Amino acid sequence: MWEGPLGVGSPAWQEWLGTPGADHHAFTFPAQEGGRHRALREWRREQPYWYVKVRIGAAIKRFYLGRPADVDGARLEAVAAAIASARRTASATATPDRHDEQRT
Repeated sequence: MWEGPLGVGSPAWQEWLGTPGADHHAFTFPAQEGGRHRALREWRREQPYWYVKVRIGAAIKRFYLGRPADVDGARLEAVAAAIASARRTASATATPDRHDEQRT
């Protein structure tokens, strides 16, 4: 069992990402717009894959981090940037809610 934070990209980090068990199913990392994203693990073909599920506008979207060997600091930063970009795009293209429209 691990105590305290693990260094992203370290051998202990990579081992933790691939370890089965209920206490190895999620971790958080910084979001570009402040706050944190929660990464979750799922199993496909008996292999662990990591992803982030976030709200973009009215929809819930998944952003894949990848297999444990793919999850490093650069990948976390790239996914955080992709999420921030998707949120900015959704905000810029959002249509006003009918209740928010001004009546003239």
